[in-house]
Amino acid sequence: MLEDMSGLRKLSDISQNEFVGHVNDLRQRFLTAWGDSKRVEAIEVITELARLLSAPSTPSFFPVQWILVTDIIDLFGSYVYDRLLSKANEERKAAGEGELPSDFESSAVPPGTAEVARNWFSKVDDIKEVVPRFYEFTHPLSAAYARAYICKIAMILDPTDRGPHWKALNDLMQSSKQP
Repeated sequence: MLEDMSGLRKLSDISQNEFVGHVNDLRQRFLTAWGDSKRVEAIEVITELARLLSAPSTPSFFPVQWILVTDIIDLFGSYVYDRLLSKANEERKAAGEGELPSDFESSAVPPGTAEVARNWFSKVDDIKEVVPRFYEFTHPLSAAYARAYICKIAMILDPTDRGPHWKALNDLMQSSKQP
């Protein structure tokens, strides 16, 4: 339905309910693919979701769009992390070592798992729709939501570090200056 934004039905031509239904369908496709160990198919769904964040064609429901899509992308990240953590603990157990502590460093990750992690980073890096989206936002609304998202993740990682928040605020103020 929304695969090609230049196609017959653009995002601006659908209702919020149709969009939510489409994203829920994509979420189900992702969950099914992941559950069936079809990782390539799961990545294709994530790519399609990332494409939906490219531009807020309908600003009135962009907040809903952003939340729905980033929640699924976050879920994908959690699934990949959990899979890698499980693999690392299995590899460590086979080597006679204990499980990784919650505050582990990358040097404690077994070589086999580190290679799988590099492969995942490479797969995600190949998704042209994902990586560039976080380097440059052409629409100010998309940029504002990206900054808020980065602040949200920063709070999860280290609630005491306010640096990312000040950086996001400074970037917002710099980007709103007129030439």
